[in-house]
Amino acid sequence: IVTIVVRNGAVALLPTKLLTQPLRGKFEPIEPDTAEDLIDSVGEVTTAEVTPRGGQARFTSVASPLLLNVRSAQTVLAKGEQVRIVDYDPTAHIYIVERLSQKEL
Repeated sequence: IVTIVVRNGAVALLPTKLLTQPLRGKFEPIEPDTAEDLIDSVGEVTTAEVTPRGGQARFTSVASPLLLNVRSAQTVLAKGEQVRIVDYDPTAHIYIVERLSQKEL
């Protein structure tokens, strides 16, 4: 039985390689939402608060809702407040947010 499995695997491997080789490079993965794309996105604070030390907020995107680690620039933001992403820190993987003004809502 082992020889049959090995033989069939070897026989299937070559045609599979030959048929799929021309497709190599045709299907590049595309990251739907880069950090730069998310700048100016509007979301809602989901943790008790967002401070300059940390917090989380939910944002909508093309692919799915995003729960991102965020920090506020200077103020403390309460749960449920609407925020906008203003910057991204690539070393800490943290988005910097600010409160939306009443006229922006």
